[in-house]
Amino acid sequence: MSMLRKKWEEARLLYSLVDVSSVNFSEAARKTGLNYWLVRSRVLRLIKKGYLRITPTISVQIAGNVVAIVRVKNGETGYLTEFSNKCNKVIAGIQLNGNEYTLIIHGRSKEEIMKVVEIVKKYTNSGGGIEIEFGKLPPDFYVPVKTDPSRCPYSDCYQDCLAK
Repeated sequence: MSMLRKKWEEARLLYSLVDVSSVNFSEAARKTGLNYWLVRSRVLRLIKKGYLRITPTISVQIAGNVVAIVRVKNGETGYLTEFSNKCNKVIAGIQLNGNEYTLIIHGRSKEEIMKVVEIVKKYTNSGGGIEIEFGKLPPDFYVPVKTDPSRCPYSDCYQDCLAK
């Protein structure tokens, strides 16, 4: 089998998982026309290689629909990358221009988001400053759950981070 065909089948397999809320190998096999065992082995291989992560998502109606775009200038991008990958309040983190980082943070209120921003300030040397813009997420938006809140390494910024 050619490498291009294999990549195309893997992409088709991944897109088939979009409509299911869990990894249902039978359903993915039916949608893609691939064998059940082939689907199962490829999904597990992609997870093992770190190319795919199956993660639960939670509605912003529970997690909070207030959102902030936080620009950190001259921050420690290594820490910010780790933080954005682990913190349940961070939807995404984007490194810009070497030492500038943008975080998209959600919460139930501006005050809750500011607690997360205080953690960012505490652990980074943001000599260039931090800029924040607030907005709202649509009610049908879902945010990923990255870390079990009971084992959150940033528990000093807030308690009960996903639901009241």
